Amino acid sequence: MRYCEATQSPVRFYNLVPGTANLEERIVRGLVQSEKELPSSLLYDARGVRLFDRIGQQEGYSLVRRECRLLRESGRELRRMAGKRSVVVDYGSGTSRAGLALLRSLTRPAAYVAVDASLASLKLGVARVRRTLPWLRTIPVRADFTSCFALPAAWSHATRLLVYVSSSAFSTLSPSSAMRLLEGAAGLCGQRGGIVVGVDLRCDSELHDFDGDRLRSFNLNALVSLNRQFSATFRVDRFAHRACWNRSSRRVELQLVSRVEQTAKIDHHKIRFRQGEAVRTECSQRYGWNDVERMAREVRLTIDNAWTDDERRLALVYLRRSRDR
Repeated sequence: MRYCEATQSPVRFYNLVPGTANLEERIVRGLVQSEKELPSSLLYDARGVRLFDRIGQQEGYSLVRRECRLLRESGRELRRMAGKRSVVVDYGSGTSRAGLALLRSLTRPAAYVAVDASLASLKLGVARVRRTLPWLRTIPVRADFTSCFALPAAWSHATRLLVYVSSSAFSTLSPSSAMRLLEGAAGLCGQRGGIVVGVDLRCDSELHDFDGDRLRSFNLNALVSLNRQFSATFRVDRFAHRACWNRSSRRVELQLVSRVEQTAKIDHHKIRFRQGEAVRTECSQRYGWNDVERMAREVRLTIDNAWTDDERRLALVYLRRSRDR
């Protein structure tokens, strides 16, 4: 069906994100602690979202491409398990590349609820879905997908819900956050629905996805966003991009490393950096298959099916609530 803007009803965006005052407080608190960090949301302004979306299209960046391919390959079984007219709730939808691959694998879904904290990501993702599936009702919800929130009233009592968490979104979660998310998703989808989770199974030595000029620009853009939104004084040219493996936490960390000893300001706060001091901007958690089984068991979910790519670097897991809940 040809896309035609005039035939589509307007999209209503639901905003459940706290104001910027809370975000500024989090930023300052993260920068004055001994191990400095910035909220990853700073990476995903309009420019950052465009950069990250292009990274996902690169031949060298395999995760998003692998997941889309695996969703297509498992489409027949997904259609059977999800049934017809499901409402798909995409937690951490980003720009909806993987979400769209799932939607196209299902039998005429009833609606698509895209949930992400980044308004820029939601706008790009909604445009992508509506351009490709113009008949599908699309509901963007700006919210922290790791927190508890209510679905828009019109869809909170849908007969069948399918919760989707892509590998890109799931890997941003710490083990405790992942457990809370799965437990909340189980309560949302009920006995008739299901949960599809993408799991990054790659080993610690595979860091090639985290290098390159575009990712460097994407990471440094956190400081550009910080300066613009909060009138901060960070000199972007005085920081370098780094990706490293945190062995104790089993995750890849994106960091900004101060090239020199320096001081920056945000509001009335002065932030001092030693030469070589790092600021963590985002993490990519690695989970093994045993971790998935343990988390599912602890929140009383049953693994109904699972698919992996040929190299077993990525898994798609279909979960349902256990009958004894």
